[in-house]
Order: sequence, then C-alpha cells, then structure tokens
Amino acid sequence: MDLNGFKKAVGKSVVKNVIVGSCIFLFGVFIAWLVISGADSEMEDMGIGGYIVICALAGMCLFFGFFITFQHIRNHLKVKNGDHPIVKAIESGDKGHIIWMYEYVTQVQGGGSDHQIWTFDREGKKFTLSLKAKRVQEVLQYLKEQFPNAVLGYSEEIRENMSQSLGKKM
Repeated sequence: MDLNGFKKAVGKSVVKNVIVGSCIFLFGVFIAWLVISGADSEMEDMGIGGYIVICALAGMCLFFGFFITFQHIRNHLKVKNGDHPIVKAIESGDKGHIIWMYEYVTQVQGGGSDHQIWTFDREGKKFTLSLKAKRVQEVLQYLKEQFPNAVLGYSEEIRENMSQSLGKKM
C-alpha cells in the first residue's frame, strides 16, 4: 500500500457513514413534515407533551443526521486533498506524529459491525478512520510503516501509559 492506496481505502469507507447519516436526517425531515403538514390525522388528538416529544425527536434526527454526514464528507475531502493531519505527516515524513493506533470494532446486536482505526497524535488528539473490515489490517500495517515508533494495539496498560505520558485521560 502507498499513500494513494491509503487515501482510497479511507475514501471508500465514507459511503456507508454518509448513507447512515442521510437516512437519519431524512427520517427527521419525515417526522417534521408529518407535524408541520398535518398529514397524520392522529396528531390533532395529541397533547402538548406529545408534540414536544415528536419535535424533539425530529430535531435530534435532523441535527445528528446532518452532523454525521457533514463530518464524514469533510474528513473524506481532507484526506483526498491532503489536508488531513495524518496525510500531511506522511507527506512531510514526520515519523513521530502518530504515537498510538489500534482497531476499534463496534458490534451491533443482531449482526453487523463497524471497523475503525483510532489513532492518536503526540498532543493526544484522536483521529478516527472508518474502514471496511477487510482493509483494517492493511491500513494498520501501512500506518505502522509510516510511523514506526507508534504503539500498535490496545490494552488498559497501554491506555494508562499513554494517559500518563500525555498528561490527559485517554
């Protein structure tokens, strides 16, 4: 893998997250439309508390859906344009930029998972790279080649050591 392969691997993983964010946003739009248009005849019988709950749900869906979509598109563009801190460090040859990295997997009950690589720079800032499961090890290996002094893997002991060395909770 080279820098272009790294950019491509990170770029392809954005699609799933943008779809999820867009679906959440569109669900919020649908709820707001139901409330505003009066298309649901049962809304007339709902009390003020029900309206508050429905409006809060619509607002949360709109906010989080937009935030998820915007964040992933922004990160994708940063990686593609070379403005992402990890890409900048690779291009400049800064071998000490990333100090810790590991795979983080979120399991969903009923099947499915989301694979991410969590990386931390020398200031303790976290960068999350969402990837397809089959690309994680390849990208981790590439990052380890680019940042040879970085600690690879996760354990409570490593977390505590990183927290102590950076002076902040990790």
